[in-house]
Amino acid sequence: MLRSLMKAIYGLLDDSGLSLASAVAFSFLLSIFPFFVFLGSLIGYFGWADQLRDIIVQMLVVLPEDVENIMIPEVTTVIRGNRVDLLTISGLVALFFATSGIEALRGALNRAYRDVDRRGIIHRRIQSLFFVIECAAIMLLVGSALLFAPQIAKLLSPFTANFIGSETVLEYLSYGAALLAMIIQLFIFHLWLPAGYRPLSKIAPGVTISILLWLLGASVFSLYVNFSDFSELYGRLASVVIALTFFYFTAVLIILGAQFNRVRIMKHEKSN
Repeated sequence: MLRSLMKAIYGLLDDSGLSLASAVAFSFLLSIFPFFVFLGSLIGYFGWADQLRDIIVQMLVVLPEDVENIMIPEVTTVIRGNRVDLLTISGLVALFFATSGIEALRGALNRAYRDVDRRGIIHRRIQSLFFVIECAAIMLLVGSALLFAPQIAKLLSPFTANFIGSETVLEYLSYGAALLAMIIQLFIFHLWLPAGYRPLSKIAPGVTISILLWLLGASVFSLYVNFSDFSELYGRLASVVIALTFFYFTAVLIILGAQFNRVRIMKHEKSN
């Protein structure tokens, strides 16, 4: 496994994976706010506008504290503005820009898996729009389940209500649910975003590597931020650079996971 990981790291460097990760991180930063505009509009249709911030907070708890503190106020500002209707031209434009991060990730995964994407641009854009809607649906479902968990627990039994009502338990539930949603989303990306097809068993090792390294890196990210002193280096842009650095770190690990899968797949093909 260690040898495969080393080969994957070499493949990441040899395939310009770090440069591609920069593009993915930048595109994701540009697309995340249109995505939350879309999510806010979607939640508005369900009449949950007042609970929107709580749902988003529940889903962002998996991020490192420094990134979470940066993202929540900015996202709240965006979604509390005049949210566009999904059927207006402005809403469609916001939805289109929300796909830019997915398109950048598609290119990076195709490069890592050495796939040649022959699907047309319309096909790819429609698929990216589907992924935006699917990501919003997962956030909505998981966030809503967490938000209404105390009320549901009261209907079950007093013991369940007291257990779920604990702040510590809710914090762990929020973290676990958000992490589970991220894992599911990562599997979906590896399965259907690149051009080639790989069964679930072939992509699971790379997803596992990405998640484990991400958890390890996210736990020490705040230490890195404090050690680097971004505020002195970047001034008012510090918060943007911190978020961009974390997205870059995440993109590198996703691409590394794809490289790891490719190494294992090639090794299996040679052995046969």
